[in-house]
Amino acid sequence: MKSRKETHKKNHFSTKLKVLITSILFIITVLSSFGMAFANEDIQSLLTNWFTDQREVAIESIESAIMTEKDQQKVALQSYIKEAIQSSEKEIKQFTEEEKKRRVQEIKSHAQTLMNNFEVNNKEEKSQIQSEFDAILKRAMEDLNEVEVETAPETNEDKDNVEETNEEEITKGDDDE
Repeated sequence: MKSRKETHKKNHFSTKLKVLITSILFIITVLSSFGMAFANEDIQSLLTNWFTDQREVAIESIESAIMTEKDQQKVALQSYIKEAIQSSEKEIKQFTEEEKKRRVQEIKSHAQTLMNNFEVNNKEEKSQIQSEFDAILKRAMEDLNEVEVETAPETNEDKDNVEETNEEEITKGDDDE
């Protein structure tokens, strides 16, 4: 059998254990009742926090998707614009060359038309030159006629007078021209 001391020691230990377990259960019960008392308020704040967190996650996800798509579209747009500019540049060069050829051909055609229709109207110049030649010829004939008339024997004074007269006529002829 056991001694009283051994039995009491064992009881004493078990009593302390019983008190400890009872205290823990009491504390858990009290704390759980407090949790139930604030459950409505905690659920509402919990839901609000959860929705706020979900909204922030969704916004970040949307912003990330938008940024990614924007970058992709920016690259695609830059590529498209570059191709469009190159295509437009080719079209403009081709158009310019065609227009240049067409305009040059029009100028050539117009110049050819002008050359075909060009007539030198020199009737007035011809008639003026003809009248001058006629005047020179007439003067020359008159001079020859005077020489015939003067072939008769003359004195030295008459020869000097004829020479002076001829010189005057020649000078007059030069002045008329």
